[in-house]
Amino acid sequence: MTTENKLYFQAEKEAIFLILTGIGDEIYSTVDACNTAKEMWTAIERLQQGELLNAQDVKTNLFWEFGKFTSRDGESMESYYSRFYKLMNELTRNNLQVSPMQVNVQFLQQLQSEWSRFMTVVKQREEIDTVSYHRLFDLLKQFQNEVNDIRSERLARSANPLALLAAAQPYSDNYYQAPKPQRSNAPSYMQSSST
Repeated sequence: MTTENKLYFQAEKEAIFLILTGIGDEIYSTVDACNTAKEMWTAIERLQQGELLNAQDVKTNLFWEFGKFTSRDGESMESYYSRFYKLMNELTRNNLQVSPMQVNVQFLQQLQSEWSRFMTVVKQREEIDTVSYHRLFDLLKQFQNEVNDIRSERLARSANPLALLAAAQPYSDNYYQAPKPQRSNAPSYMQSSST
């Protein structure tokens, strides 16, 4: 072996040693099969890029979840708040910042329609851009019984077909109305039979 080759292999050996001592166990299993320091370095770069892409995907997915977050039909305020709280914790854990105004608007606007009257009351009481959604939850959960009553009335109306018919309003277009019975001026034969 020439001295030049000897120096090259010695440098390669030292580079591999430095790379292996500087990486963690999770990377070592991937890099262990590489023969040269260059292959190891390329594999490590590929892993790091993948981790960065995975982190970016996680952030994108969390923002997507935040944007499409909504309440479920008939869901209680506690259940809605719990799911929203978990999502906000995930955002915080991944160092994603959302302004308090965005959080509060999302929290309020995604509630079911039964909550609209009570959301108006809460908006009048609190500064939406500074208050936390925890405070909004505390204020809104006071109205859970009224919301339950509204839901039960709505269900009773939609479950009873007669109530639907009674609540239906007649269509006002003359073209589509049923024809009225015509009164005939012709003499009735029933009357003449008695004579």
